[in-house]
Amino acid sequence: MITAFIRKITAQTSRSRQTGLVAAVYLQADGSALLLQLDANTAQVRQLTSHDALAAGDVLEPMLQLLSSLPPRTPICLVLAAEYYQLVQLDKPSVAEGEMLLALPWLVRELTDIPPEDLLLDYIDLPAQPNQQQAKIQLVLTSRSRWLPLCQALQRRQFHVVN
Repeated sequence: MITAFIRKITAQTSRSRQTGLVAAVYLQADGSALLLQLDANTAQVRQLTSHDALAAGDVLEPMLQLLSSLPPRTPICLVLAAEYYQLVQLDKPSVAEGEMLLALPWLVRELTDIPPEDLLLDYIDLPAQPNQQQAKIQLVLTSRSRWLPLCQALQRRQFHVVN
């Protein structure tokens, strides 16, 4: 699993070859975070650091402190605990693939407490099931305004968010 994770990140960016390092940050439901540093070439764990002082509402400063030991341009994958996002399953709408991400916020607006204009979402097509009449999709939803300041701060510090 770690090898697949590293391959995915290194395929998305050449920056991992520059630093020799990839990192994943797991934001846990209790407000703590784990920072996993992996060697980009050998897939060996270099370091695992935990941080218990993340505030439930504001993760920006503690997160930047946690990441301060990483060299600039390190590719980082943010992994959110289930409490930070919502999953919604829908019948796949009959819209063009290029318009899907534009249509979905309005289709799920009554199924989530996140306003459509603040939705950050992605979806996957679900495998067809026996006797299934219509194709289904699984949506992953979160608040753009909650994570945008963190992603912008990471980019200002020359980290590369790859997910």
